[in-house]
Amino acid sequence: MGFGIRREEEAIVVEGPVTFATAPTLFAAAIEAMAWDDREVRVDLTRVTEADSAAVSLLIHWWREARRRGLAFAVLHPPKSVAGLARVYGVDRLLGLPGSDA
Repeated sequence: MGFGIRREEEAIVVEGPVTFATAPTLFAAAIEAMAWDDREVRVDLTRVTEADSAAVSLLIHWWREARRRGLAFAVLHPPKSVAGLARVYGVDRLLGLPGSDA
């Protein structure tokens, strides 16, 4: 199954699996896509088909890069697995995930 990142309206849309196998490619693609953002980085996870702890790691790296660039960061439609892992790792508030009382 394919995977990737693309710009769609006001968001960076992640498609396909977000796992240790796909993380390096997705990381680089999202950093490149951030060049188009001037106020806020919005990462839409609606089309993620599979995710492991690498997804949370990627979100943290993207959050850090957005902060470095002085941009706000938002995660849209995280899969339950990603939101659950973020809660377990204690980074759900940091990432502003829905239901985290951020």
